[in-house]
Amino acid sequence: MKNIYFIFIFPVLILAIEWIPVGPGGGGSMYVPAISPHNPDLMFISCDMTGIYRSTDEGENWQMINHNLLHCSINCAPIFHPADANIIWDDDYRNWTYYIRKSTDGGINWEEVFELPGMPWDMIALPDEPLCILVAGGDATVYRSTDGENFYPAEGVSEITHLACNHSTVWAANWTHLFLSADRGSTFSEISTPSAVNDDNGIIDIAAGDSAIFLLQQDALWRSFDGGITWTSIASASDFDRGDFTF
Repeated sequence: MKNIYFIFIFPVLILAIEWIPVGPGGGGSMYVPAISPHNPDLMFISCDMTGIYRSTDEGENWQMINHNLLHCSINCAPIFHPADANIIWDDDYRNWTYYIRKSTDGGINWEEVFELPGMPWDMIALPDEPLCILVAGGDATVYRSTDGENFYPAEGVSEITHLACNHSTVWAANWTHLFLSADRGSTFSEISTPSAVNDDNGIIDIAAGDSAIFLLQQDALWRSFDGGITWTSIASASDFDRGDFTF
């Protein structure tokens, strides 16, 4: 006589559990950290699994920003108003569209102020008044705003992926070209790059200090004290037993 087996499947009651995000995470990498220049306790960081986190105690504790207000930002760090500590801008990606969003309460609530035609590469706010925001848009245009809500194309630049500023002076770069603006980003003109910059070894990033501008390649870091007219190599990948630079 054959044995007959019965398998009983009992329904499992899954209790409603409240899930609370306790800090940055989600299984992905963390990007574009930012610290408020007005309040070092206020920090932001973004996860590539979506989710932007905010800390008000120097990173001891984190709260995820409401997903409906600010969704995903891994290219550009939040930027801060030069005088008003409560006003912050960040880029946002949702439903295949990129936006600039603004907060007026220190990053708790956010509202859309500008729809971008493509993925932004970089975004800066000049550190002194009057307000000036620059965004390197994914459509090869640098957008400029003086009120934080209306953005217009700047002149004289194209295919920009990196921005840097030193008070009222702005630099913009793509893979092989560098541009300078002396009028707070209204217009740009091309300036020289280090001779080593070429199609195979281009510009990875730029940064500006009080008296110098810095340009990074895969295998060298350059510095200029005259706004980019002359350049000096201050570090080379060959000086270190680690291969090319990454940034």
